[in-house]
Amino acid sequence: MIEREGSGGLLLLDGVRATSHDSRVIRPSYRVGLHVYPHSNDPVFTKRKSSSPRYLTWERDTSEGTVTQFTWSKRLGQPSGTWSAVVKLGKLSTLDAIGGDLVDGDWVDLFVLRNNLLMPLGRGVLDTVREGRSSAGGATVRTISLSGRDHGALFETMIAWNQMNVQSLREYTVGINTNAVKHNIGGRPDEMFKILTEATFHQGSSTTRSAWSLPPALKSLTGSSRFSEMLKINTKGPLRGALFNMNLWTQPGQSLHQLLGQWCNPLLNEWRYDAEPAGGRSKVDIYAEIRERPYVNTIAGRSSPWFDLPTLYVPTWLVTERDLGRAGHERFTIFDLSADFTFGTNAESTALAPPIWSKPDITNFGVKPYSESTIYIAQGAPGEWISDRKDWQRMLADWFGPNPYFLSGSVTFGCMLPELRIGTRLILDTGDPETSLQAYVEGVDHTFQWSSDGSSGPRTSTVATVTRGWKGDDASLLDMVERVSGRYQESW
Repeated sequence: MIEREGSGGLLLLDGVRATSHDSRVIRPSYRVGLHVYPHSNDPVFTKRKSSSPRYLTWERDTSEGTVTQFTWSKRLGQPSGTWSAVVKLGKLSTLDAIGGDLVDGDWVDLFVLRNNLLMPLGRGVLDTVREGRSSAGGATVRTISLSGRDHGALFETMIAWNQMNVQSLREYTVGINTNAVKHNIGGRPDEMFKILTEATFHQGSSTTRSAWSLPPALKSLTGSSRFSEMLKINTKGPLRGALFNMNLWTQPGQSLHQLLGQWCNPLLNEWRYDAEPAGGRSKVDIYAEIRERPYVNTIAGRSSPWFDLPTLYVPTWLVTERDLGRAGHERFTIFDLSADFTFGTNAESTALAPPIWSKPDITNFGVKPYSESTIYIAQGAPGEWISDRKDWQRMLADWFGPNPYFLSGSVTFGCMLPELRIGTRLILDTGDPETSLQAYVEGVDHTFQWSSDGSSGPRTSTVATVTRGWKGDDASLLDMVERVSGRYQESW
């Protein structure tokens, strides 16, 4: 039970709802569960049971153990989310971790059950397995400790091994992904995101590339034989700019996440690999998504993607700890964007790229430039870059000029919030939009811990790492961005 005094909005979480604004008491019940899907045809552990999942959940009839500890951590900009779990095995469990029933590379689905509502966290691969045994009151207690990553792990694995003894001369000289790509080489960031992801995962295996075949039980569940068949690729485009083939597609030892960073314009865009409920929350859909940074900008105004982000409202009385602040290193007084052209001279590039600056801020805070050079330019005639560069530079001022007025830090909640995802908007609801705090979620950490004697049930919490925090409603946020961005001009 969570009971706390203080102001706050109405609690409207799925499965946990307060009946009125005056209610400050909730009684959430939590369980964490894992479905493990073993691979088949292991050369050493030949007797592994791979035809069905191994369940470590709350279901008495099917579960072989109970999750007693669990942690989950995911960050925007990092390929994979990481997790760890400690499981107490049941007396009748036949699971033999030391005997190879669970090994690295097996696939795992992660779930949270809150007040009988099933909420998926993610799907990924197992990295480590440990088994412990202890004696308590003459009985043997068996536990297993597991850790792994979500499906972003595949994006941080080496794409291909560039070794001339196992590749054709063409593959070795032009890059292995060149042969795998079934499209024109180059294009907009959203086009390249899809092309490169498909080239890596969708074209099958070769001597130096994995097809990432799925375990039998996961194949039966999803109807997919390979990772590529169950991965959704979401491109929120068309995205600005384009890049054409100026270098090799695949450098030795590169991961796909690193390769996407070369081709998908990190100056303006962000991409993530996450999961969402499917089939009434009983299953998991995994996806890879690219989009322009969803911040408020003066060009779109109230149509800025910020105001359409998936948003979770949480009353402030559910917050147990908050650590937010501002820092001087986030202030910029000049914005300078140029293009790294493959034609023309550096002098010509500079002449076409006058910066914008805020004279009052330079007077007060000194010269603090935000200087970037991009290899992504507008498609079409080179002259189009002149006008597009102005728009891009203005967007940078819109996005990062207000940094000194945004809050960043962490917010801790007194219970687990599995629906809180990276890349979404969080509103700490006071009941009044003018005093509520809205922020961008860039990190999520969940913890689940049974008490030592099991008498009080599990304790849970969620920590949100947030940026771009603003106390006020949408209108006041847009007004602040317009006033700050308007200070940056080309003329002195």
